[in-house]
Amino acid sequence: MTTLKHLARLLVRDSGTHYIANGRRRIFIAMRRLKDVIPTGARVLDIGGHDSAKQLGYSFKEYTQAVVPCQYFFENANTLDIRTDPLPYDDQTFDVVVSSESIEHFWLQRDGGMISWDGIENFWRESHRVLKPNGLFFCSTRNRSCVFAWMLAVQGEELQVAFSSPTRCGHVRELSKLDFERIAQSTGLFTRHKIETESSIPKPLQARVNFFKPKVERLLNRSIKPDEEHDTIFFTARK
Repeated sequence: MTTLKHLARLLVRDSGTHYIANGRRRIFIAMRRLKDVIPTGARVLDIGGHDSAKQLGYSFKEYTQAVVPCQYFFENANTLDIRTDPLPYDDQTFDVVVSSESIEHFWLQRDGGMISWDGIENFWRESHRVLKPNGLFFCSTRNRSCVFAWMLAVQGEELQVAFSSPTRCGHVRELSKLDFERIAQSTGLFTRHKIETESSIPKPLQARVNFFKPKVERLLNRSIKPDEEHDTIFFTARK
């Protein structure tokens, strides 16, 4: 059975885990989008994915195959370091390369504590290398340049969706439309792309964000752009 209803039931089943409890809506949105673009029977590589239902209490293989019948492969931090390692596959092996909520973890720290794009560039180049011609690259992450992030910043937090504190783990640095465009331009890869955003936060919180939007527009002295509307950003490209 491969339907969005089946996916929703799986996510409810796995909501006892911290990650799914907090990210269920984001995962559902990403899978719903993938359902429309992954061909049946495609060879799919999920960078950051896994099939660890017994160990973690949830499985991205199960979620992906819930929405489209496909051949699912994965690599994650337990199999390699995508920031520095090559993927263990030949050129042009996959029809689709997916990475959901992982790219924000691919920064590298250089001597002296400076943050480097090298890890993201390695992930980007390797994803392109293993894709077949006209293969699909799909990457989703939290949008650091959105109304929700600006609302948090006005409240005294960092300009991010998932910020860190002494009592809360968070991201080193999230990405925006500009960041995706910079990495595509600097590598010359995935330059034919589409960038979209969608809300994945609870409806009551989104209502607060919508109420706050005019204040952000006054602060910026301009209208909010489409890529700044929502907290989750999706980059889709063809090789």
